[in-house]
Amino acid sequence: MSDYYSMWAHQIKIPISAMRLLLQSSGENVGAGIEETGGEGTGEGNDERRGVSTGEDKIDGTAENIGTGNEEGSIAIAAVRSDASSGQNSRKISADESRSKPVIILLSEELFKIEQYVDMVMYYQRLESISSDFLFRKYDLYDIVKQTLKKHAILFINSKLSLDLQEFECFVVTDEKWLQFALGQIISNALKYTPRGIISIYLEISAGNAQLVIRDTGIGIRPEDLPRIFEQGYTGYNGRLDKKSTGIGLYLCKRTLDKLSHTIEVSSEVGKGTKVTIGFSLETANDF
Repeated sequence: MSDYYSMWAHQIKIPISAMRLLLQSSGENVGAGIEETGGEGTGEGNDERRGVSTGEDKIDGTAENIGTGNEEGSIAIAAVRSDASSGQNSRKISADESRSKPVIILLSEELFKIEQYVDMVMYYQRLESISSDFLFRKYDLYDIVKQTLKKHAILFINSKLSLDLQEFECFVVTDEKWLQFALGQIISNALKYTPRGIISIYLEISAGNAQLVIRDTGIGIRPEDLPRIFEQGYTGYNGRLDKKSTGIGLYLCKRTLDKLSHTIEVSSEVGKGTKVTIGFSLETANDF
């Protein structure tokens, strides 16, 4: 069964890449990257802040759990196929949705979701033999954060969110690919559960450690759910509201960060938002 999911994940990557090229060739280069500005929205000034554009100018477990991810991928694939079929309206797009999101962006969003589900399958498989997949080096943490945001740019398009990315300088010892995967799970959750407001990303330094903070102004996590958010398959109250939630993303995130020797802490208040803190040892980076 494990080999089946691994084969499935690798095979579906090919049509995903083909679809991405097709969408890019349409003339609308959605999700092309991050638009960097300095200062408080003026585009000049404060060198300590590097924001992503806001408002209308935003940036362009078990086999059963993995099986659920496959079903999610199938749903997204069906949505793409439905939207792409000319002259067919099997997937209705509301008037408001069509005005705010061109079909090309809707397709790109669905495609990104497929990639996320496929990546979860592949990373789950690799975690079983992760020791052979590590490549520890000294990396610029800010660059890793920017690259992760760039991959998720499509999800910010036409959202009601602002992103405040504060510039910092910090080098850590990690595996770039795996850290991007873990950060991606956190950013995806912040986007999913923050209908409007802001997602802030910044760095704090204390006692020889660096803490990367990802804070949102979303719906928050209930106190009874907070201790269990990293359990495999646990969706909690928020997950039950979202029928497509698999409860596997944060589980994989925690396992990945544990393997990388990084820490993760989550605090949250219902109705006010969630703060995720990832800890890195600066002593390890200095000795590397």
